[in-house]
Amino acid sequence: MESGHLNFFEVEECGLYTWSKASTPHSMELLELSQQLYDWAIKGNVAVTSLSSIDRTYSPNTKPNCYIYDAHKDTNTGDLFLVLIKSDGSRGEYIKGIDPAQGLGNSDIKSVSSEKDEGRIWGHPCYYWILSKENAVVSIKFPHSLADADMFSCYMKSFVLYKAQSKLLKKTESTSGEWVREFRTEDDNKSLRFRYSMHQFNSVVDDAAIREILPKITHLIKRETVPLSAGKKKGGIVDKIPELKDLSKLLNKRGGKRKQDTVNIEYRIELKPTFAIVKSIVMQSGYNPKEWACMGFIADNRKVFAHEYRLHESIVKPRGEGDIISAKGLSRSLLQRRGEIVIKIRKPNARSKLVSVK
Repeated sequence: MESGHLNFFEVEECGLYTWSKASTPHSMELLELSQQLYDWAIKGNVAVTSLSSIDRTYSPNTKPNCYIYDAHKDTNTGDLFLVLIKSDGSRGEYIKGIDPAQGLGNSDIKSVSSEKDEGRIWGHPCYYWILSKENAVVSIKFPHSLADADMFSCYMKSFVLYKAQSKLLKKTESTSGEWVREFRTEDDNKSLRFRYSMHQFNSVVDDAAIREILPKITHLIKRETVPLSAGKKKGGIVDKIPELKDLSKLLNKRGGKRKQDTVNIEYRIELKPTFAIVKSIVMQSGYNPKEWACMGFIADNRKVFAHEYRLHESIVKPRGEGDIISAKGLSRSLLQRRGEIVIKIRKPNARSKLVSVK
């Protein structure tokens, strides 16, 4: 059964601010924004929600377009669940086609293998859970979906700039006859700009398990996939270790059709690390089961890897859902565990910054 991994983001800025860096938002904070976005999206079809339709300066010829495929608002918590579609013209694996003329969540879904309909939007779903009252956003990554925090942030900004309504919104007609939108303070003395930024955080590091293994650690491990030779740039492993100059020839004597240009290596550093060092490695280490690169330790003469000390949050794809999970189906799975997830993201020092997104 397909499972999805949860990635957590704290919303650092969301609202209409004066140009002063120290200002507080005058309006359009996350709860108001998510409500307006939902109310606007459910009134139209998928086509009108495209990022290029909202923002006429956005060019889908140079960047992927973004659409709202489905949305669901939970009245008890105020949480918003969004299913976005990130366009992709490559027609690769997992890509799906939806009808842009249909209302949200109502489009039938086609796969490239079954039908190539040029009138459809082809792309990959992206799943988001906005916990407005917690000032947090969660992206859910399944094998069939993508996660793009930059695209999500861009969509939020574009919606406010070109579609959101506010008592602070002023519309003036330009000399060319076009209406210009501008946000100003209630006394009309200062111009306001919308700011939105968030950072990814790791809310679920297993401190107790780290303290238990800490006295047993004798080495740090770092795995990398490196080029055998970088040619004139001298950046390959063969360039760094001349004794391995025949390694490339040996590796490629197996008669395979594809030449091997890289090699997996593992560094071992003899060290007795502090708790702070180990926790930092655990928090910053990424892990992809399809890739060699990762970090870890040798403890009690066995290898353990840093990602094992994260209390990973994941969900199973809801039963009865099709190729693209509905926003309501996503909400049913996530709301069952909302209490325990909120407790974790409220922990002191839980929101240690990993990556900023603006």
